[in-house]
Amino acid sequence: MFVLEEQLMIDPVVVDWQITSRCTRSCGFCFGPKSEPDLSYRDILKVVGNLKNLGTKALELTGGEPLMRPDIDEIIRHIKKLKIAMCLFTNCDLYIQHRRAIFENVNVLGIPIEGSSEDVHDKLRGKDSFVAVMHALEDAYSNSETKFQICTVVTAQNYLNLASIEHILRPFEDRIILWKLYELIRYPQKGQNNESEIGKKVFDKYCMPKLGKRFDKNKIVFDTLKKRNKSYFLMKPNGDVFIPLLGLHPTEFCVGNLLREPQKTKENWNKWVNLEGYAKPYRSVFRKDSELKRQFLG
Repeated sequence: MFVLEEQLMIDPVVVDWQITSRCTRSCGFCFGPKSEPDLSYRDILKVVGNLKNLGTKALELTGGEPLMRPDIDEIIRHIKKLKIAMCLFTNCDLYIQHRRAIFENVNVLGIPIEGSSEDVHDKLRGKDSFVAVMHALEDAYSNSETKFQICTVVTAQNYLNLASIEHILRPFEDRIILWKLYELIRYPQKGQNNESEIGKKVFDKYCMPKLGKRFDKNKIVFDTLKKRNKSYFLMKPNGDVFIPLLGLHPTEFCVGNLLREPQKTKENWNKWVNLEGYAKPYRSVFRKDSELKRQFLG
């Protein structure tokens, strides 16, 4: 008689949380949440507690725009009190108002740079965005010990500009952990506009040979749909946890809700997640950076 061994259940050590669907911008390529309701502050604290109990050691806060929540400073202070590491992704429009709380509580700041100039970047992100992101990068670099992840969604509008982005990142390289170049996800149900995606073949031919000349190539990752498929613990603003299924027709598969059923959600996530992809060093700055990994993940 043969007995099948159960797959070892792992903890959601690193969690990506789309903490709000509200945003100051409406980028055409955005694949974030569009209309999910935000949790109340009390429910946010409950979810953070549930994550702590499930073994979460690092949170990557995204949106929407996380700084749109009026209670975001209190939220990140609470997360730090629980000794959970944080990477905060922001479009930097509201950076100045939250600068102090970011410096005091956030380990890594995620900044989107879609082009090396206002002309390229603002065509994808909107008027005055380039000035905002460059100010935040320069200010945080000069006045804090914050580390950075730079994010670029690769499209037909900016793929020939990547080498120039590398050039403007060079002065900050010692504190940049990752520069992630994202292959565009096109979710049919999200109403994205017609920015053209660039596949791996085009990227390998026209982009990668030009990168790594002014910037450490080991810090540059082209995060394809294949790499990201089933490789996250992703949470929506309402506490729903989903796994991205990024095949021919990309969709989001919900495995439960962290507010209502944390343990069952963790069990369901373990059944669907690509454990190998989830554990890759490039999946999170907290796995990539040896100092942060040692300090927070053990």
